[in-house]
Amino acid sequence: MLYVLEPYGHSMERENGRHATWKCSQKVCRKEITVGKGTWLEDTQQELRKVAMFLFFWSQERASVNFCERTLGMSKSTSTEWSSSIRQIISRSFPRRQVVLG
Repeated sequence: MLYVLEPYGHSMERENGRHATWKCSQKVCRKEITVGKGTWLEDTQQELRKVAMFLFFWSQERASVNFCERTLGMSKSTSTEWSSSIRQIISRSFPRRQVVLG
């Protein structure tokens, strides 16, 4: 699978490994970008698999701090920070609609 690396215009190839990254296919460039670049996950050290599991459990309203610590091996601060980030994203994505009553 190839993607274009902006602003260089080079194609990128998916690198398999612990963290999902894309690497430029140009030998002179070889720039790497993580899939979280420019998102709330940009500075995370967590594996993408753990992120997906957290998002699933969060969507099921099961991602309590204790659950994340026990089941996913996440720190309390990380699970709290991620939950807060997701709530902010959701609130920005789905603005409250004002409804006229009466």
